[in-house]
Amino acid sequence: MSLVNISNSNGEVIAGIFNKKSFDDKVTLIVHGEQGHKDAKYQIDLAEKLFTSTFRFDFRGYGDSEGEASYNNIANGIEDIFTVAKYFETLGYEIYAVIAFGRGSLSGLKYATSCDKPLSHYINISAPFINSDTHYSTDDWKVYQKGNFVRLKIKDDDIISFNAWDNSHDYI
Repeated sequence: MSLVNISNSNGEVIAGIFNKKSFDDKVTLIVHGEQGHKDAKYQIDLAEKLFTSTFRFDFRGYGDSEGEASYNNIANGIEDIFTVAKYFETLGYEIYAVIAFGRGSLSGLKYATSCDKPLSHYINISAPFINSDTHYSTDDWKVYQKGNFVRLKIKDDDIISFNAWDNSHDYI
């Protein structure tokens, strides 16, 4: 395993762990959810058990990545996934699968339905489908940053924007 830092279009570092499996050129991207991070136990275990190489990373503003955490960060998450995918494709890897959790699945699903080369596999774990059915308040929200959980205040505009996110690209 190796730490990989990838710069996004804003010059912020997206931090991740690359678990290279020597036998192929496929990589599976593991995407965390709302309060997750690349070092969560389930992500570590999953990366070790998959047959492909894996890259588990922190969205901007989470974990060890740079940037500001935002409650309504779906579009930033999409950009982060595209940035990571482009990095590995440039190195000659095929993005074989995306496994995404919770709200990270909203970004992951948009990536999966709009990337240039269709994905072989997409695994969605517990994404909200109709965001307005997800009830959040402006209470404190815990975000994992630099090894600690930090409390942030959710703004009313963030909830309105999150609830307005359009998932229609996922309809079959």
